[in-house]
Amino acid sequence: TIRKSDCKVELVFQWIQQLMVKNVSTGILSIPPPILSRAFQELATGMVNYHQAIKIAQVPLPFPYMQTMELLLILHWAITPPLMCMWVQSAMWTGILTFMQVFFLWSFNCIATELENPFGEDLNDLPVEDMQRSFNQRLLLLLCPSTTRTPVLTPDAMKEAVQLDQGLVQDLRKVKTGLMKKTKLGSGIRRRRQSLGHLRQTLTDLQSDDGGEALSEDDSSAPRAASHDTTGKDTISVAGGERISFGRQVSIDRV
Repeated sequence: TIRKSDCKVELVFQWIQQLMVKNVSTGILSIPPPILSRAFQELATGMVNYHQAIKIAQVPLPFPYMQTMELLLILHWAITPPLMCMWVQSAMWTGILTFMQVFFLWSFNCIATELENPFGEDLNDLPVEDMQRSFNQRLLLLLCPSTTRTPVLTPDAMKEAVQLDQGLVQDLRKVKTGLMKKTKLGSGIRRRRQSLGHLRQTLTDLQSDDGGEALSEDDSSAPRAASHDTTGKDTISVAGGERISFGRQVSIDRV
């Protein structure tokens, strides 16, 4: 019957629907009605899309439209060179601009002709045969005995899940420890930069005094001593207080 039929797709579609309806009453398709209705809906959607593709393949563009487009392209091809000679004085640019306009318009027309019917055996057509073969392979996969059996968990699955949880906890602890170390290191670097800024400001204040003779009007009487370290670094000391260091070591002891 299907070999002699002119509407093979519609015939197979009807057979599938009849088979589903019969198996509902026999109990083979004992599933909730919403799920079963969704199956019928998907089949109907596929049939609608099939008829849409049939329209694209079998209904061509109007013949007067195609003839008018080709006539306009020929007129444009004939009129463009004289007009370009009137607008452009250079012969080279006249040829380039004429070629570009004519080439672009005729290219668009050829692309539209290829897209008019994407179903066929040309290189630019859709690979309908390969798509159908891939779809059939997916359907056959559902009929294999190995795919019809539902997988179950083994008795060792719970132990493996616990091991995975423990490993995940250990990894999270390692990541947390690394982040804490980086945070502490960043805090230490910021403190050192702040101390270095204070030291630079103090040295600037000392250098702004008159020859380094007095730190300020209140501290002018503070005893100071200048010495040269054995390591080659200059040292300035004032008895008691905090120690300040720069590129050349400077020490200040406040009374």
